[in-house]
Amino acid sequence: MCDESFQADTPLAIVAVRRPAAALYTRAVRKTSRLFWMFTVPFMVSAYFFLTAALQLPATFGIQNDATDALRPLCSTVLNIAIFLLLFRVFLNRKANKQQALARARRDTGMPSVYRFFTDRVECSGQRDRFVLVYDRVLSAVEDRDGFYLNGDGLVLILPAAELTETDVSFVRTLLRRQLPDGVFRCRRQAVGQLPYPHPIPLYPDREVLPPQVPDLPQYHRPSQQTFFSLVIDALPLLMLLQVAMAGILVLCFDLQEGWMPAALFIALLLFSLFPLSLFAQKHIPPQHLLGLSETEGGWRVYHTAGEWFFLPDEVVVRCRDDLVMLFTPIGVIATSVENCREIPALWAQINQ
Repeated sequence: MCDESFQADTPLAIVAVRRPAAALYTRAVRKTSRLFWMFTVPFMVSAYFFLTAALQLPATFGIQNDATDALRPLCSTVLNIAIFLLLFRVFLNRKANKQQALARARRDTGMPSVYRFFTDRVECSGQRDRFVLVYDRVLSAVEDRDGFYLNGDGLVLILPAAELTETDVSFVRTLLRRQLPDGVFRCRRQAVGQLPYPHPIPLYPDREVLPPQVPDLPQYHRPSQQTFFSLVIDALPLLMLLQVAMAGILVLCFDLQEGWMPAALFIALLLFSLFPLSLFAQKHIPPQHLLGLSETEGGWRVYHTAGEWFFLPDEVVVRCRDDLVMLFTPIGVIATSVENCREIPALWAQINQ
């Protein structure tokens, strides 16, 4: 984040919108977080037919023994466990997304935000907040009857149709189709502007962009064990389905006949496949969306890679353990050391409680 991100070149359009209701935040986060569903449903369908075909191999080759008889219950058990883990992950993602969306919707200053559309980016400025989202960094953009949602750099920017005129909606749709990378913009249902006249454009004074007083330190966010378990939860359904198929192929290729061998091969292959995940977890550094925070008049200013948020004093919760300080904000967690908090009276007071 630097001053160049906020240079005042000529925008293509300027639109003022008020913050939407909490329900619209939840819908926007769900509809723009599409990557998980893009792979989950095709993966489960493919896995089901793949395992069904694999179970027919012993009969096809005329092989019948205790090992091949044990393959069917083993594959059925593994498939059921994989489906359960995927549904469990869906539940966790939906709960986390809903909590984050409600936290963002709770922050309502009553003043509209100003969206400035440029040829390469969109800037959002509020009474105390401001962001810059470059089109090339937008992961998903969705239009539906309630407005436009842009997801990128860990943010979801929303332009509600209830706050736009029909001219604004038409222009935003045309611009996003033209400027966003191919395949990013999706139109589920065309939005319809509901304002007869646009909101007056408020003038927010420019502020100097200062570095945060308390920096975020990615290496403090979570130990490698926690990263490893997180990776296992994400990858375990796929690994289980792949390794049970591999176990069946090995049983057929080597003409194994003992009933316990398919399960033993499956467990051995599964444990071996977790080894690369442990190596990755030891070197993994989480993505650094938050840069840190500063104490400001009336609250906190949280610095994001895409801009700045303002939060009230009670919206930043401090947790301290040994030399590690975790600062929980409505848009994420900042991890830092006790030494970095000594010069901030509000933080230092909570650490010493």
